[in-house]
Amino acid sequence: MDSNKSCFVIMPFGIKNDHEGNKVNFNEIYASIIKPAIKELDLTCLRCDEISNAGMIHKDMFNHIYHSDIAIVDISVLNPNVFYELGMRHSLKKSITVIIKRKNTQIPFNITGMRLIEYDEENLESRIRTKLEIQTFIKNGIKDRQVDSPIFDSIENLTVRTKNIFTQKSERFDYQINDKSSKKIGIITGSIDKIKGIDIWVNSENTNMQMAKYYSGSISGMIRYLGAKKDITKNILEDTIQNELEELMGIHSSVNPGVVIPTGSGYLEKTHNVKKIFHAAGVTGQIGRGYTPIIEVERCVREALELAEDYPDLKSILIPFIGTGADKGDFEITIPLLIQTAINYIDENPECSLEKIYFTEILKSKIEVAKNTLSKILG
Repeated sequence: MDSNKSCFVIMPFGIKNDHEGNKVNFNEIYASIIKPAIKELDLTCLRCDEISNAGMIHKDMFNHIYHSDIAIVDISVLNPNVFYELGMRHSLKKSITVIIKRKNTQIPFNITGMRLIEYDEENLESRIRTKLEIQTFIKNGIKDRQVDSPIFDSIENLTVRTKNIFTQKSERFDYQINDKSSKKIGIITGSIDKIKGIDIWVNSENTNMQMAKYYSGSISGMIRYLGAKKDITKNILEDTIQNELEELMGIHSSVNPGVVIPTGSGYLEKTHNVKKIFHAAGVTGQIGRGYTPIIEVERCVREALELAEDYPDLKSILIPFIGTGADKGDFEITIPLLIQTAINYIDENPECSLEKIYFTEILKSKIEVAKNTLSKILG
């Protein structure tokens, strides 16, 4: 199981009375059933009362409800706070939300029909069985990504948008990939036009290899503009990179998903010391639906790193978080996949010519996911 994944537990704390007036020790249930089930899967487990930031518990709780890969929700004693948080989780996440309850708990009408796991904390056999059922639910959820939120199941094309809080500050965060190598992986924040001294820039492109318009606000449009020949007024004289890309495409109107095509960097070589642009087919267009990430978008990262071997004099590469733009990709899933793919490549190819692999991002929420991922994997 992926040890980078986290589980947030939503349940009552301490001793509570059930509907018959019997006292129930939920701290014991957490310690003897839920937490061991999660720990045995090598996942991070956290309950709301374990959040350490005093005074910020609600904000942190909301973040964990949204950002955690898995949530376990104990609806026993029909606690209104628990149902509020369950509703929030179902509104924010398509999957993996595990609902559990004590035996004889009355199920409210609104959640009848949902899969619930029942336990009897006083019965050893039931505790063991419940742990296994929780683990099976989580394993299947991670494997299949089936929708278990009734909200996402009922409303077609529902997406959740986080605040677009950007950082203009350009910072570098380096991580040593392993103790036996000097190779590094990291993040560079801020607008790409402020980044200089990286040999290769990867451009997240569509399968038609049609670069974005200059003022689209995308990385593709920015690379196209920065690489173009301009006059003193900064108007375009020659669409340098796009012209070369079109020439390489020839009679072909598209490429297969995941294909990476190298071009020169145009005027970026002079202004930013960029030697090559790698155009990665990470999204595909559909009439009326715009662009969506390709299946297994992490292939673009591996293809780009493999292509870099054709240019042994080039030692650094800059990669955007391909497939996470325009709210079409689940960046909390995709970003760890892209980063892990890069780390795996270096582990498998320790003699590769690249010395530094950087991912770049301007959106704070994605930067945090990336930093957390690298910290968990590399420390």
